[in-house]
Amino acid sequence: MMFLLDVNALLAMNYGVHVHNERVRQWVSQLAAEHGHNRTIFATCPITELGFVRVGGGKAGYAESVDAARDDLEDLKSSMGMLFIPDDLPTRHLPMWARKSEQTTDGYLLALAKSHDGCLATLDRFIPGSVFIPDETWGPLMVREPGYSELLGSISAETAC
Repeated sequence: MMFLLDVNALLAMNYGVHVHNERVRQWVSQLAAEHGHNRTIFATCPITELGFVRVGGGKAGYAESVDAARDDLEDLKSSMGMLFIPDDLPTRHLPMWARKSEQTTDGYLLALAKSHDGCLATLDRFIPGSVFIPDETWGPLMVREPGYSELLGSISAETAC
């Protein structure tokens, strides 16, 4: 299974000082134990890579500079054998629930992952159809149901990951 990691998941995977580092590392270990290292693929795309470099090299202070954050990203991708997915999906493929400007990037990343036969993995509870990286591991993998959301309004009947 292929997981496109959102920006926060990528940052947490790489930086030990990130508040969710242990959470993401446990999730990765659980996937490896359940499916094997060779059957779980993690991916990035231009949007998530730019977000990683922007946040990592910015005020969050994970890296000393943009160049250092870029190097950190390359090291992470290499060590994890990550796949790079091109941003090759037109915006007309946004899910129906992406109606507010702040939902467009999440909606696009979800659609992009699905268009490449994968799932969007996130720390955000409110992205319908995504895989939520749980606080506690060793439970079932949680996929947000397309109809779930108190905050996002009307959701279409798209298939979950």
